[in-house]
Order: sequence, then C-alpha cells, then structure tokens
Amino acid sequence: MNNVRLSWPLLLMFNSLILSYQVVSAAVLDVGSGITCGIKSDNTVTCIGRFSATQDTLSQISVGYRDSCGIHNDNTLVCWGGPKYGISKYPSGTFSQVSVGTYHSCGLHTDGTIECWGGKNVPDYGQTIPPSGTFSQVSVGRWHNCALKTDQTVTCWGNNRHGQTMPPSGTFSQISAAKMGWHTCGIRPDQTVVCWGLDDNGQTKSPNDLFSQVSAGKWYTCGIRVEDNSIICWGNNSDGQAEPPSGSFSYVSAGLFHTCAIQTDNTPVCWGYDFHGCVKSVSEEIPPLKVSD
Repeated sequence: MNNVRLSWPLLLMFNSLILSYQVVSAAVLDVGSGITCGIKSDNTVTCIGRFSATQDTLSQISVGYRDSCGIHNDNTLVCWGGPKYGISKYPSGTFSQVSVGTYHSCGLHTDGTIECWGGKNVPDYGQTIPPSGTFSQVSVGRWHNCALKTDQTVTCWGNNRHGQTMPPSGTFSQISAAKMGWHTCGIRPDQTVVCWGLDDNGQTKSPNDLFSQVSAGKWYTCGIRVEDNSIICWGNNSDGQAEPPSGSFSYVSAGLFHTCAIQTDNTPVCWGYDFHGCVKSVSEEIPPLKVSD
C-alpha cells in the first residue's frame, strides 16, 4: 500500500470528500433566524440573538428557526427551544451529525442511518420519514431534506413544490439544504457547485468557481472558494447577508438575514442584519472557538 500513488484527479476528489465531510459534520459555529451559536474551546455553548444556549457541553451544533440541537462528546443528542414544533423531544441513541431546519430536525446515527423528529403543527409532507439505507451526511430545509448516500449520490424527500427534492444525477462530496428555504446546493467531486429548487432571488445560480464548502441560506447561498479561501455569496442581499468581508475562511453558515464564518485563524465574523447582537457581538462574546474536529 505504501507504493500506491493517486492520480491528481483522484487525489483532488479524495481531499474534497474528507474536507467537506469534516466541515459539515463537526460545525462549531452556526446561524439560524436572528441567532448565532458557537461552541467555545471549553465545549460550552454561547448563543446571541433570539434564544439562549444550552448549558450542556457539545462537540457540534446546528441552529434552526426556533430550535437548536447539538451532539455531546459521547455522541448523544440534546435539543432546546420552544415546544411548538416538537424538536426539543429528541431521540435517544448515538449520532455523528445533526441538522436543524425550520420546523423539524434530522440526525445521522453512528451506524449511518437517519432519524428525523419534530414537524408538529405544520403541514406533513413526509419530511420526518427518512429513506432507508446508510448515509454520510443529512441536511434539513424548511419542509424538505437531502442526504448524501455512502456512494456519494443524493436523495431528497418532503415537500417538492419548487423541485427542491429533485437533485441532479451524479455524485457529490457535500450538500446544504436551505434550513428556512426551498433550495439545496451541493459540491461535486470536482469542487464545482450545483443548486436546485426555488430560484426567485438567484440563489441557485452558482458561479463558475471551485468551492471547498457551500451553505444555503433562505434566499441566498454562500461558498468558500478553493483558490484563496475567500467567500462569495449569491442571491438575496436585502440586509447585506450576501456581502461577505474579505479574508481567508475555513467555514461559512448562511441563515435568514445574516451570515457567519470562521476565519482561518479560528475567529468568527458575521455580517447582515444584526438582530439582538447576533452579528456585531459575535466576535467579542463567542471566542475562543473550539477547534473543529
């Protein structure tokens, strides 16, 4: 095995798969609707904006509309927020990743199966009934979800009003469903981005750059360029959420009207609508961030 050499295209694909999986499955900073949450270096959680943080220590976090979920170091879940949608009644078991949307959540068990919960008091489109099989990532939107199979193809389920559950054929290394919206984007093994679903603000018209990570917000999308680790966003920019600062970044999270990112020195920065300090207070209150696993 020591003498095996990968060709450049295969090496690029391999590195892309590793990078994208680490980024999306071990998020230590995430945004929702008027809230930003981050995991500090001591594994405690700070949230700024609409609702407070859990007192638990976490290894990763996902923030939605009114609710958030996280994973403990022993891979068990915790969710918090209001009781309206049932997200806070989370399942038992062990998980490697969790994704919180607008009204429901899905988690990836350590055996690769998916379990979803919540969705109370909203229309039922089958969004909490996941497909069988094993997966490497799940991403939750408003009333739809998409998941990356272990063969790197994508399957989606739930509401399909705007074609958001009809992914293109082919393989992907990472996916991102708009947690409060109706579109999804994914990164191909060649690091190009393709998006599908609602395009009323140009949120699915991805540029011709190569990307290491992509994050779909409600009416816009942001991605990190491979070339220089800068961020570019496209789609709705009503509150400056699609105008990223210059710099070098390792992670980006797009929300409703604001966006946050982790710079390559592991410090957070946010832009867009500053609801209750969820943009301007982040750089003072959340660091030092936990180093992503």
